Amino acid sequence: MGNYRVAIVGCGPRGSAISLAYAAHPRTTVVAVCDLRQELRDRLGETLRLSYRYADLDEMIPAAKPDLVVIATGTEFHHELALRALAHGVHIDIEKPLTT
Repeated sequence: MGNYRVAIVGCGPRGSAISLAYAAHPRTTVVAVCDLRQELRDRLGETLRLSYRYADLDEMIPAAKPDLVVIATGTEFHHELALRALAHGVHIDIEKPLTT
């Protein structure tokens, strides 16, 4: 069994908590974070010691090459972000229902 590369979209409280869980799992490695707010992505990037920090999901995926994108944003953004991530051919993890 391999190690899965995980990228986090949304670096607020929920995304931070989720990223720490993925970072602690023996079969996953958090490789990138993404958030429109630089202070949030820099804080989480520092916590996880990541150099991949993005404001744009469509730039992050080809550069970081995650196997899985965790969407930890407000529910009103889930639908668009999920479709964008899926268009890149990566799996997604969303804990709340998709909304429009």
